[in-house]
Amino acid sequence: MSKRRPDAAKLFQAIHLTPGTTQAQVDSAYPLATAGAIKGDAAFQGVQGTVQGKIDGIKGTLKANLDLQDSDFIDLPVLFKTEGGRYVAYTPSVVNMLVVTKPPSSLMLCVPKPFGPIDGGGCKFEDKVRSQLNFPDITIEFIDDFTTYHMLYGEIHCGTNSQRKPPTDRWWWELDWV
Repeated sequence: MSKRRPDAAKLFQAIHLTPGTTQAQVDSAYPLATAGAIKGDAAFQGVQGTVQGKIDGIKGTLKANLDLQDSDFIDLPVLFKTEGGRYVAYTPSVVNMLVVTKPPSSLMLCVPKPFGPIDGGGCKFEDKVRSQLNFPDITIEFIDDFTTYHMLYGEIHCGTNSQRKPPTDRWWWELDWV
């Protein structure tokens, strides 16, 4: 993909098709498959604005009631669509990851592979996730859950179970590595 044509950057590339799922089903459910198609669809852009407004409202409420600052939030990329009168993730929702703790103080983030626009050889959404979650002792693993969970309105955390033992000497927000 040439940097001179970012609107031609394709989404949903190299999705693993599970038995019973066809590329035609994926294409039908996710017809806006280039950055240009997404940018050129006024209704889709309207949905993004509406959802962002809702997110901003929730963020404002959290900031006011929990004494949080903008720096306490990490923005991660996801696009939305409307379906059945509700907003659902159009691209896999990377925030719905599984966090796996590894003693003594490291984390592995099992993140739904976002299948964002490919430009310059890499996924721009994955690049954004890596830059936003670039903390010491954190490993990020992108996992293709597109046909197994995303198309069924779920993500990685919906199909996993993780046993955790909380710290007993202090609250999670007091930990040095969080």
